Amino acid sequence: MRALTTKQNLPFWLLTSALFVAFMVTALAMQGLGGDGVVYAAISWNMAHGIGSLWHPYYLAPFYEHPPLAFYLESLFFKLLGDHFWIEKLYSGLAALISILAMLKIWKLSVRISWHYAWLPLLFWMTVGDNLDAYKNNLLENTLICFATWAAFILLKTLINNRLRFISLISAALLLTAALITKGPQCLFVMSTILLYWLIFRRISFWRALSDTVILIGGIVLFMALILCYKPAYHDLHQYWLQQFWATVSGARAGGYVGWKRLYVLWLLFQYLIPLIILVPLLIYIQARRLQVAYKALLLAALKNQWFLFYLILGLLASLPVMLSSRLQEPYILQSFPFFILATAQIITPIIAEWLPHLKFNSSLYRRLLLISLLLLTIALVNVILSYGKIGRHKALLGDILVIGQVTPRNSTVSVNTSVIESADVVQAYFYRYWQIKLTTTESCHYYVVNKTDLAPVDYSLVPVVLQQLVLYQNPNKHCDTFNLSL
Repeated sequence: MRALTTKQNLPFWLLTSALFVAFMVTALAMQGLGGDGVVYAAISWNMAHGIGSLWHPYYLAPFYEHPPLAFYLESLFFKLLGDHFWIEKLYSGLAALISILAMLKIWKLSVRISWHYAWLPLLFWMTVGDNLDAYKNNLLENTLICFATWAAFILLKTLINNRLRFISLISAALLLTAALITKGPQCLFVMSTILLYWLIFRRISFWRALSDTVILIGGIVLFMALILCYKPAYHDLHQYWLQQFWATVSGARAGGYVGWKRLYVLWLLFQYLIPLIILVPLLIYIQARRLQVAYKALLLAALKNQWFLFYLILGLLASLPVMLSSRLQEPYILQSFPFFILATAQIITPIIAEWLPHLKFNSSLYRRLLLISLLLLTIALVNVILSYGKIGRHKALLGDILVIGQVTPRNSTVSVNTSVIESADVVQAYFYRYWQIKLTTTESCHYYVVNKTDLAPVDYSLVPVVLQQLVLYQNPNKHCDTFNLSL
């Protein structure tokens, strides 16, 4: 029976693997990051080389925009594996796998169906909004989701099995503390897991739910108190609180989302979850036609599924508090996606598990599915090999920076036209991540970089290197001292 189930699911595992390799692994094999991920990689590189520390992260100056744990963990990869473009990519890829595993273990707690069907939530994971982009671009949410999702799994497992209760609560508290010093309070929705489980399932008493929640919160408070007793940690987290979190919530750090505009988070959720919103009623409709039962009755029965409601509410609790921020950005709701995916999988997995046994191994449909999935996986793997090391994001810009860095000395300062920085906010981050080069808009350095559309700087001569978007000039009579990387 087990071999039969394995064979039935094989084409779908191959197809899901092909999509994962095509859309995730290929991007990780290429150079280039988007958004703030380049800055985070540069901070981690610095930390690995003794420039800054866990509680004193350093970019171009001390960096307190975010708590520091993710930078420290990523810096360990630089220490162990050296300075390669793929270090932050490897870190993000492993974070994705660890998060997926936690999500699948939660899925297995509730669906009570063979692991052979685990390709379903993995497939859904790849269809949700910015999910893939977060890992492609080395965002801090990658690490946050690891800690938060595993904490939720530990809590749910002990609620269901009633084993190792105290150890599980303390372990979850430790994971949530780690999440707190990774990205801040966005992880605290997990604390609602126990009371929500009591409210939906009523399999534990209210007093058990309340006492477990108190122990969980007490554990987090204790761990945070121990951390804050260390002066450098207190200074770092206090600066983060003032500069980023409280400034954003209070409106001191201006953002465009105030008043009713805060409901933009609902629009974000709708946009990102459209594939799942369409898929659930569609498959239920097909199932209703197949079983010749009323669609409305089947839909209502599915929506009343206790685990569906549990995951749905937990996803909302993970995302709606983001409305407190006046600087709403897409990554702020990423921690909710695993639970919306689980809600979808809770309804759809039993339907698929009922359909698949009707797929005959000797049928032309099965053979075609198997052949197509094998072919797609092969193409995806070959594409990874061919794409390795090529530039994926900011192709012309990053290509030019890689060339310029081979001409200009490391740890130096380079003059740039203001239009270079204005045209792409990742320019400084790329220069620093790959070459530890600082940029200045004053015409005082040996080397000067402009866009091709800019006028040539006075008193500088062209450096004969092949560039696509930028132009490099030099003036031997001008010189910017190399800066000291040690703090």
